Amino acid sequence: MAIRLVANVVVHKGRAYLPTLAQVDIGMHMTTEPVYKVNLTQEELAEALERVIAAGNPVIPKPMTREEVKPFRDLLPKVTGLRSWRRLGKEAGSYSIEWTDKEVRLYLPGWDEKGRWASSSTLHLPADTDAGT
Repeated sequence: MAIRLVANVVVHKGRAYLPTLAQVDIGMHMTTEPVYKVNLTQEELAEALERVIAAGNPVIPKPMTREEVKPFRDLLPKVTGLRSWRRLGKEAGSYSIEWTDKEVRLYLPGWDEKGRWASSSTLHLPADTDAGT
């Protein structure tokens, strides 16, 4: 089942942050600009998610050095004002959405023993052929 699109939502203090997720040519995803920052309302969240869907997951070459990785790694802590992944993991929530040809997967993370986000549960929903991508 091929993944057609991946989106991520980070929630902190009544705001949702939806970054564009670029697909690295080796298959993983990295957060990149633009990041849509909206109030945590149904209307604003739906509008931001539509923008993320429209942007898709642009393919980028794999960053090779620590300096090339830094802008991707530091983006979400920076835009949320939390400055580190450790604080982001403790003070914010996150979930990911994957669209495939057959289903939509909603990943709801938990936390590991070090306070980092870790995969916890997945909800599988039948795909609506007219939704998503």
